[in-house]
Amino acid sequence: MRRALFLLMVSRVFALDLQAPLAEYVVSSGFGYREALTVKGGSTEPFHGGIDLRGPLGSAVLAAADGEVTEVWLPPGWHGGVLYRGHAVFGGMVMIRHDARTYSLYGHLAAVTVREGETVRAGQPIGTQGNTGISTAEHLHFEVRVAPQIPPSPPWRDATDRIMERIMRRYQMEALR
Repeated sequence: MRRALFLLMVSRVFALDLQAPLAEYVVSSGFGYREALTVKGGSTEPFHGGIDLRGPLGSAVLAAADGEVTEVWLPPGWHGGVLYRGHAVFGGMVMIRHDARTYSLYGHLAAVTVREGETVRAGQPIGTQGNTGISTAEHLHFEVRVAPQIPPSPPWRDATDRIMERIMRRYQMEALR
């Protein structure tokens, strides 16, 4: 199969070009509502917030775009002498922040090859597809999440700071008595 380019259009503000997170794949479950299933580890929700991609066994999972790794859950098992349970839903999981509001999530990973805080480039291997967490078979759960825009200085910040300063001064004065 040929590599694909995903194009995500979010609102009318910006577009983010995403590379396919697997070199070869078929879509095994799409985005949106579906019949809930009872599977290994629990039952699925009727709304599926991503797409499931099935590649050849042991396929490398690739970063869909440049970004910073913000969250890593090692797959269940022993890692460096410590027993990890993995993420409750996704098992082995990586989340990458691509800009201030856009994140990609890679779930059900059998192995993770990146660390939190690491900068990754589009196409860089970040793990291997797996069957961890609540999963029916080896595949990659891929999501793009858009966080709400948070103003750099929330309007209530100044008022909150003034109130906190008054409280701190009051307690300092009482401590001096």
